[in-house]
Amino acid sequence: HDAEEFIGWLLDGLNEDLNRAKEKPYYELKDSDGRDDTDVASEQWQLHLKRNQSQVVDLFAGQQKSTLTCSECDYTSVKFDPFTVLQLPLPDKDSQMTVNCFVFVKDPTKCPYSLTLDVTKRAVVSQLTGLVGEKLKLPSRNLLLCRVEKSRFMKYFSTGRPMSEVLSKKTTVYVYEIENTTAKDRK
Repeated sequence: HDAEEFIGWLLDGLNEDLNRAKEKPYYELKDSDGRDDTDVASEQWQLHLKRNQSQVVDLFAGQQKSTLTCSECDYTSVKFDPFTVLQLPLPDKDSQMTVNCFVFVKDPTKCPYSLTLDVTKRAVVSQLTGLVGEKLKLPSRNLLLCRVEKSRFMKYFSTGRPMSEVLSKKTTVYVYEIENTTAKDRK
């Protein structure tokens, strides 16, 4: 956090020192009122540039869209806020695991697919089958994760089962595309 605060402080200081805007007019942001996002973003960026014209803005500034919807009346307000430092979470290597999957589809004319996917250690089976479905354009509700040993089905895993339990012994899992079933049928 200290490094992030320092870079924010440094960029703000440089922006102030290098700012070419002599006059800094006050402005109020207009509400989006259902206008196109491109128009709202451009308008708000131009207002920001009236007060901030420096190399820091040229090199490091951007806009982040924020949308707020009233739960009472469903009115939606869209703003584009300027930023120079964008906080992004860094993945923790210890929280990720790599899963090797063999995927067998219903179509007997197709060969099995071999996929390598990264999931968090807190992931559950439905998250892995969702990734498999996304990669192969299959409905994830039709995918069943199984343990296969010596060419025999040993166990299939429910959608809520943690992947850390599924992979306790092996790093390879088998995913089969099955006929459409309900969640009740799988439990």
